[in-house]
Amino acid sequence: LGGCLASALFAIATVPYLSNTFMSTQRLGVDFGMWWAGEIVNCITILPIILFFPTFKEMGKYLKNIKLNQFHLTKLLPLIAIVISVTFTHIFTGPGALLYPLAALIWAALSYPIFIVAIINSIVCLVTYHSLTYFYLSDSSSAYLSTTISVRIGLCMLGFAPLVLCIITSNRRELYKKVLYLANHDSLTNTINRRHLFEKGERYLSEAKSHSVSLVMLDLDHFKRMNDQYGHHTGDLVLKHFSQLVEDNIRSNELFARVGGEEFLILMMNTTLQETQAIAERIRNKIELTPMQLPQGDLLFITTSIGITHQSLPTELSLQNIINLADRALYRSKALGRNQITIAS
Repeated sequence: LGGCLASALFAIATVPYLSNTFMSTQRLGVDFGMWWAGEIVNCITILPIILFFPTFKEMGKYLKNIKLNQFHLTKLLPLIAIVISVTFTHIFTGPGALLYPLAALIWAALSYPIFIVAIINSIVCLVTYHSLTYFYLSDSSSAYLSTTISVRIGLCMLGFAPLVLCIITSNRRELYKKVLYLANHDSLTNTINRRHLFEKGERYLSEAKSHSVSLVMLDLDHFKRMNDQYGHHTGDLVLKHFSQLVEDNIRSNELFARVGGEEFLILMMNTTLQETQAIAERIRNKIELTPMQLPQGDLLFITTSIGITHQSLPTELSLQNIINLADRALYRSKALGRNQITIAS
C-alpha cells in the first residue's frame, strides 16, 4: 500500500509537467486516484503469485500427493463455478458484475492451495476488469473515467478477500495438524501415545487385511535406578536415546508407541514370528552396544528386556489381550535376568 501510494504521489508531482503528457494539472485528484487504484490492482493480481510461488521441493511434494491420492472430478467444481461466474460478468455486464465471481472465489479459497488461489484470483480480476472496461468505454469515455477508480477498488476487494480467507484457512488447517499430532504423540519421545496406538491397532485388527500381527513390548532395564542416580533430566535423555534407536531399526509402516514410563510397544503387520524375533534381537543388540553420552562426558550403557506375541489373523483376541500376552512374556524376560527376549507361548 505504501509503495502504491508513493508511486501515485510521485506520478502527479512529475508526469503532468512533462511535454506531451497524458495527465493534466487541472485534474490531479482524478489522475492520482487512477494511478493509485491501478497500482493496487497490479499489486493484488501479481504480487501474491510471486510471494506464494512454490519451491521445487514444495512442487514435488504436491505432485507426489496428487499421485498418491486418486483424482476426483469434484475438485474441479470450484474452478467450473468460477468459469461460469466470470462468463456471466462478460454477458450480463454492469456495476453488479464485480460480485458475480465472489462466491465461487470463496469456494476456491476453501478448496485449493494459496498459490493456485493466487493464480485464479489474478485471472478473474483481469478478465472482470476487461469486461467492465469494455462496457464503460463502449457506453462513453466520460462514464469510464467517472467509474474506473471505483471499479479498480472493487476489483482489489474482490481479489483481496479470497486471498485472506485462503491464508486463514491454511493456517487453521496447519494448526489443526499440529494439535492432532500433539494429541496423538508422546511429547518427550515423539512416538505415538497409548490412545493413538489403540485406535490404529484396533482398526488394523478389525479390518484384518493382513495375515498376521506381531506385538513387541520393550522395557528399559533398571530405569528407576538411573533416575535416582543421574536425575530425571538424564532419564528423559535416556528415553529419547532409546526411542530413536528403536525407530532407526523398524520399518516406517510399523506402529511404535510409548505406553508407560519406560515401556514401549511395536505393532507389526504381516511379519512372521521369525522375522519379528530377528527385528527384536537387532533392536536389543543395538541398544546394548550403543551407549548414551552424558552431559558430563561419561558413557551410560543401557539394556532392554523384550516380550513378543504373534497372532494369525483374524483373531478373537482384542488388542488389549494381545498386549497382556506380550507383557507377561516381557516380565519373564526380566525374571530370567533382563536384557533378553521371551516369546509368549
